[in-house]
Amino acid sequence: MDMSQYKDLFISEVREHLQTLNDTIVALEGEPGDHGKIDVLFRMAHSIKGMAASMGYEKMAELAHKMEDLMDKVRKEVFGFETGIADLLLEGSDLLAEMVRGVEEDGKAEQDISGLVEKLAGFTPLSAGGEGEKQQGSAAPSHGRKVDGTVEGKTGGTARAVREQGDGERSQKTVRVRTEVLDNLINITGELVTSKNRLANISGKSGLRNLDMAVFDLSRQVRELHDEILKLRLMPFGALADRLPRTLRDLAKKSGKDVSLRVSGREIEIDRGILDEISDPLLHLLRNAVDHGIETPAERLGRGKKPNGTIAVEARKLKDRIIISIADDGRGMDPAGIIAAALEKGLISEEEGHRLSPRQAFLLTCLPGFSTAREVTGISGRGVGMDVVRSSLQSLGGNLSIESEPGKGSQFTLSLPVTISIIQVLLVGCTPLTVAFPVDKILRTLDIKREDVSVSGRRTVFELGGESIPLLSLQRLLGLPLSTGKGPGIPAVMVEIRGRKAGLVVDRFIGQQDVFVKQFGRPMNRMKGLMGGAVLGDGQIICIIDPAELLR
Repeated sequence: MDMSQYKDLFISEVREHLQTLNDTIVALEGEPGDHGKIDVLFRMAHSIKGMAASMGYEKMAELAHKMEDLMDKVRKEVFGFETGIADLLLEGSDLLAEMVRGVEEDGKAEQDISGLVEKLAGFTPLSAGGEGEKQQGSAAPSHGRKVDGTVEGKTGGTARAVREQGDGERSQKTVRVRTEVLDNLINITGELVTSKNRLANISGKSGLRNLDMAVFDLSRQVRELHDEILKLRLMPFGALADRLPRTLRDLAKKSGKDVSLRVSGREIEIDRGILDEISDPLLHLLRNAVDHGIETPAERLGRGKKPNGTIAVEARKLKDRIIISIADDGRGMDPAGIIAAALEKGLISEEEGHRLSPRQAFLLTCLPGFSTAREVTGISGRGVGMDVVRSSLQSLGGNLSIESEPGKGSQFTLSLPVTISIIQVLLVGCTPLTVAFPVDKILRTLDIKREDVSVSGRRTVFELGGESIPLLSLQRLLGLPLSTGKGPGIPAVMVEIRGRKAGLVVDRFIGQQDVFVKQFGRPMNRMKGLMGGAVLGDGQIICIIDPAELLR
């Protein structure tokens, strides 16, 4: 029987099982007596074995079988779950993942499994002085063992149920959809928005009431279609966050540190495209927290801290933004040391260094080539990483902020849009261009009386409700030729940056519109304050402004 038609389904399901396997192994190190998790591990290995055997991948089935046998001994309490078992099972999971990759690339699951199969079959616990001792070492501590909030019996931390080959009925209420199909649907819907805007433009010039009503109905329907497609693309943050415990475990063992991980906000839903793009930045920040942030147990004890460090990852929704923070209770960051390192590498001048606030100094770590590491390790110190984090966030219309206190720890905060495909914008004139602001980034629009504007020191301000608010020229910020307004009022867009209000002067307000956001390529993607572009109904290409980045 030709099984190739089932290959994609096989790859997808085995990867889900392996993710659950990894999550549960790490969780069991903190709770070795949890029989529910032990049963999950046994079922995952059993399911992979059955699926691989049915597809004819004999080596994969054999390896999964030996992992199943080892877990069966734990389940029957022949011996307890310990770090040596975790190491072997994680090694097996990695090898199975490599074999799945081989199936995906050339249809073969060929790997040398003999050495690992022998170790799995011959394992004896640490207390017996056998294989467990060889795996872990006689006095090696178990690092990264306390992981709060890990999932039980869930597939990759998502709401999808664990699918077991032959162990239950498959639900017919859900279907699998390839991600490229969803991407195509979003792109088609985006083009529909552009076409709808063209029709609205034609309708506005025709004066035909029936056409106006038809375009109005079409606008509503396209919006509803877009919202429904977005729901298909939304994934819980847990789909990404639940990979972190395994990663943290490996990093902690390499660095000789004892680190706990707390994750909250797993249920927060984010567009799949954004989730994919922030995966590497999040891992960069986790590596930095382990390598640069958390001290060794001896260092922590010497500073009056508990030997076990903590890293907390939190996701939350704030209006139409997703906020993800990565905080550690480690050594913190020294602004003066960062400035000195940047000066030494020639990244800033002495004059610039003197003007920097601590928060601005922390952002120097995002400059290409910046590093304070004394040596290159297997984790970090190569002068790459934070610049990638910041540029990745900027390409998504997001931003990064850093807070730290020497001796107490650091917090890195990522602010991201829920989605970056179709958004509502306010179109404004900024001679000679038409530009747009995302509506969710605007506090209000104003027509400021000229008598309410004054100069305070080196700043132009205006009075509103007893408050003096800075007034800035959008043309000047964008490097455009300045024009002189002659009307009785000054049109301005009020925005808020880090809790402080500012007014951006424009030439005129044009109106609101839904637009399909397209990311700029080089060199436009490197311009400060631009989150992308869009095509209007009349064919005009506009830039979409990110005021937070523009005023940084």
